[in-house]
Amino acid sequence: MQAKLRKRVWVPLALVAALLTVLLGVGCGPRQEPDAGAQEVVTAFVGDLASSATASGQVLPQRMATLSLETPGRVAAVNVDVGDSVAAGDVLVQLETADLAFAVASAEQDLAVQEANLLDLQTPPLPEEIAAAEAAVASAQAQLDNLLAGPREEEIAAAEANVRAAEAGVWSASEELDQAQEGASASRIATARANVAAAELELIRARDANEAFANATTHQAMVDAEEALEIAKAELDALLAGPNSDAVGAAQANVAAAAAQRDARQADLDLLLSGPSDSQIASAEATLSQAQASLEALQSGPTEEQLRSAEAQVEQARLALDDARASLADATVRARFAGVVSAVHVAEGEFASGAAVTLMDMEQL
Repeated sequence: MQAKLRKRVWVPLALVAALLTVLLGVGCGPRQEPDAGAQEVVTAFVGDLASSATASGQVLPQRMATLSLETPGRVAAVNVDVGDSVAAGDVLVQLETADLAFAVASAEQDLAVQEANLLDLQTPPLPEEIAAAEAAVASAQAQLDNLLAGPREEEIAAAEANVRAAEAGVWSASEELDQAQEGASASRIATARANVAAAELELIRARDANEAFANATTHQAMVDAEEALEIAKAELDALLAGPNSDAVGAAQANVAAAAAQRDARQADLDLLLSGPSDSQIASAEATLSQAQASLEALQSGPTEEQLRSAEAQVEQARLALDDARASLADATVRARFAGVVSAVHVAEGEFASGAAVTLMDMEQL
């Protein structure tokens, strides 16, 4: 009943609205002469009015990101494929980090060194450090004073004694060379002959004793006597053979070494008697100046320029460490939001940079 009522009410209203539209269009528009070619005649009807539209388009996610490698490097792992769903923070691509980790460790060590240097400048010196610096100054001053004063009597006497000892060594080596070159004397040959005769008599007694009462002791005594005779004969033969070339060569080498030792000791004495050279005095003065400067630096403390320089080095080392840590962190590509992987631009083992993974949020299209 109500549906029919609504239909009956709607139809008159629709007709009234259509008539008003026609009247308004005729009354309000400019008066023109009818143009049969510009007019369109349609048949009036009663019914519902409707409109529709058809269009083509592309459905896109509201969030889409291409995640890039900020630090170039070799790809160690690719953990996703196209179509994989990931959560925010998941590791998508990982570069090799051995060199980057080493750079971080080196930067940390450098920062520690620079901070230690700054702390050393800011920390007052210990009493023992002052004492050590004062001792260094005293030692350098004493060395310079000794050079300027010239050699002491005891130093000269010791150097002369060294020269005489070296000369005695030359004489001794020369005598040994003469003996080696001349061969054995008659007295030495006679002594060697006597040693051979004594060894022969000892061997005869040992053999007789062993034949009379043979045992281990008498047998060993006979063997020892035979060896002693052979040694004595060898010494006699060497003396009779004349000078030995090996012995002569060794004696000549000893003479040369002794002469070189004597010349070195004589040079030391000459240098001592001539006094210090200009270069020696300059070196001693430089050592003293350096020791004095070190003592003054400890006593006065660091300058403002030194402190600022040390602070700047600490800050520079800290920035370098931050950069190294950032490079290490950039070697890991993580998902910024939960979504689906739409593209993977790198592969394991290759050296890559730039775009790595494209990620889309499919929850909001």
